[in-house]
Amino acid sequence: MESMHETVKQENIKVYSAEAATYDRAHPEVWNWYEQGRYRRLVEQTLTGLDSSDPVVVDIGAGTGNLSLKYLAAGCRVVSVDISREMLDRLVSKLTTEQSRRATLVRSDAESAVQSLDSFDGVCFSSVLHHIYDYKALVAEVIARLNPGGFFFDIHDPLIQKPRSWVRFRVHRLLGRLDEGLYRWNMRRQGVVLDAFPDDTLAEYHQSSGSFSHQELIRTLEQGGLTLEHFETYTSRRYGLCGWLASEVIGSENSFALIGRKA
Repeated sequence: MESMHETVKQENIKVYSAEAATYDRAHPEVWNWYEQGRYRRLVEQTLTGLDSSDPVVVDIGAGTGNLSLKYLAAGCRVVSVDISREMLDRLVSKLTTEQSRRATLVRSDAESAVQSLDSFDGVCFSSVLHHIYDYKALVAEVIARLNPGGFFFDIHDPLIQKPRSWVRFRVHRLLGRLDEGLYRWNMRRQGVVLDAFPDDTLAEYHQSSGSFSHQELIRTLEQGGLTLEHFETYTSRRYGLCGWLASEVIGSENSFALIGRKA
């Protein structure tokens, strides 16, 4: 019988191979102005203080290049890893000739890719760890290969915890329904058939099961000798205005971002 570990991998291949052609349009929660501002700010922070003059950054679950392109623009060499060939094809189409010389694209599951590398100066994940069946084992493998002074950057993973305020949570849910309704209308207008995508329940294994823990992730980083340099919570929404209102005005949260630094 196929193990759940392998099942989750195969489900991710199926989901993201099917979504690749329309991924950027179908996921405005990643590409909206509010979220992108956070990405740019934190990418800059990860690079502050790096000892290497020619840093190598590994982008695990690179997808269509959200983080890879930012690190390439900052002058890094980037190893972009993704389990879906179709997603990497979309990333390739975005690279300039100069960026192509500093980018290495690897079609692989995360565990195998990391085990094939000797060392690197930074690693980044965007909405990835909750897709990895044994994410703590993967993080431990990453830490073992991370150079001193190197960074561990995770963003856009789900914050699974009880609401801090039920009143805020109700307003949060109302704004979320409005945001999702606008999103589905806009996707229909653009001809993106969301119901045609494969079910992603198993692909998003830990989010679907409620088993992803930012506390466990932080504990794993600290046990591996990393210092938590930055941690923030916020609300991810399809559209920037809704994300900003939920995070900055309502004060609700459903996602987190963190940076760890190896001594």
